[in-house]
Amino acid sequence: MQGKPPRVTLRCPRVLVAFFLALHLRHISASRISIGSTLTPSPGSGFPRPRPNASETQYADTEVEELLIMLRETENLEEQGDILQYLVDTQGLAYETGIVDEGKAVTIKDLLKVLYEKACQQKLWGLVRHTAGMLGKRVEDLAKAVTDLLVRQKQVTVGMPPLHEHAITAPLPEADLRTLIHGAYGDDESTAMLSQELLVYLAMFIRTEPQLFHEMLRLRVGLIIQ
Repeated sequence: MQGKPPRVTLRCPRVLVAFFLALHLRHISASRISIGSTLTPSPGSGFPRPRPNASETQYADTEVEELLIMLRETENLEEQGDILQYLVDTQGLAYETGIVDEGKAVTIKDLLKVLYEKACQQKLWGLVRHTAGMLGKRVEDLAKAVTDLLVRQKQVTVGMPPLHEHAITAPLPEADLRTLIHGAYGDDESTAMLSQELLVYLAMFIRTEPQLFHEMLRLRVGLIIQ
């Protein structure tokens, strides 16, 4: 965090928290997530829109071999993401594509890692989050962040209101938190990753600016994203 945002007097604490989040997140974006490491914020253009998954019917009548040819021929990274999403859903990450690189069979997971790196290089942050979610990358200190919110008597919810919100009322192991968050957003890996990031930033704010949260009993992450 590059210094504290300027102080602004607003009557509604919720508006104030939203203002601080928007101001702070304007200067950060999804970052490179090395496997098992934390997110490292870097300058970008703020919130990307949550990236919808490819329709399951879009490629339903297409053979795997044909999809792999389409994947190789298209230069559109979003289209590559849609194809790989479908292949992950139908074949799994460990599926061997028939491609051999330096004597090693290339899997769907290997292709997904390549796409993730390309998305990072081109700063396509929605696609970065989406591929990171499919690869199972994690936001470090997620469990600590949620605990920091809970010990300050805040109820936390994830998922999109009003029908898919899940309340977090007690500390959970990090793996359980990730499972709960990803389950709350279904197949929307991008929004699941964004929710994890927001929880970390909310915890940071509640530690450094606790007065912003005095009149708030519940922190609805899905509502912030909406």
